[in-house]
Amino acid sequence: MQLIPRTPMPALTPLLPLGEQLAEPLLVHGLAASEAEARRRVVEALEEAGLAPARTSTGAVRAS
Repeated sequence: MQLIPRTPMPALTPLLPLGEQLAEPLLVHGLAASEAEARRRVVEALEEAGLAPARTSTGAVRAS
């Protein structure tokens, strides 16, 4: 059984970059073959949603 939040804010943690949180299910469920592919798909999704992904020095993707 898994908790399904009704609002997106409780589903996201401010301690992890948004890109990492969005990429994790892709990797866990085998929807991305590698971390690089997961990051690419996250960037595409953020851009499609109208959010500008920003790269950090660690390579993590953050939405701005």
